[in-house]
Amino acid sequence: MPPGRESGWPAEGSKRTGCQCAKTLAIPSARTEERRKRNTICKTPSTIFELARRTLGNAIACPDPKSITKIVFTHAHPDHIWGTIGAGGTLNFPNAAYYVSAVEWDFWMDPHLTTKLPEQMHVFVTGAQTNLGAVKDRVTMVKPGDDIVTGLSVLDSSGHTPGHISLLLAGSEGLLIPADAITEPAVYFPHPEWQFAYDMDNGAAVANRKKLLDRAATDRMKMLGFHWPYPGLGFAERKGTGYQYVAAA
Repeated sequence: MPPGRESGWPAEGSKRTGCQCAKTLAIPSARTEERRKRNTICKTPSTIFELARRTLGNAIACPDPKSITKIVFTHAHPDHIWGTIGAGGTLNFPNAAYYVSAVEWDFWMDPHLTTKLPEQMHVFVTGAQTNLGAVKDRVTMVKPGDDIVTGLSVLDSSGHTPGHISLLLAGSEGLLIPADAITEPAVYFPHPEWQFAYDMDNGAAVANRKKLLDRAATDRMKMLGFHWPYPGLGFAERKGTGYQYVAAA
């Protein structure tokens, strides 16, 4: 968001677009007709609420849900966790262990949270509590510096939500998964200091966005973005006072 424009929670009817495919798996969503041909479904709903309702439909087009053994929640927004359960409250990924930031869990599971947030956020709260509550017996709380598995570590990227995390995959090139710490690359690469209306703590969000981009550019690290143009893989290169997004070849 450009300087001078106040941040705040958008109304329920605010226009949003996106494509989801089991984001809880810490993998990018499918985005195009090309991916549709590879058995992934692309959706462009008009609101974030419709987006969340369609998450399940997209998830079932991904690998056999029973084969998924580990699911990472980067944060508890509708388009990232509302595919956890299906009809009747059954788990869509019945054999999975779940991982979430302890800070994120404590924030959303606060029984008094609806009294602390604007009314338009209450649906976010009830949805988060329903989906997180469904995995309470199989969830592992993590913090920055922890490993999900050897080679996949948790990074602090709070700001978008209080316990938002990013992920770092070790390897020859490395892979940085910022999740919603960096959304639209055409905006937040050149202007990481601009605010995003869905960020709950603008100061922390901006600071962590800058840290992630600096690290990616310095180490020439490949990045994977959930809300980025297909295929969602690219690099950050320094340009002027900011960065430019360079799609991976």
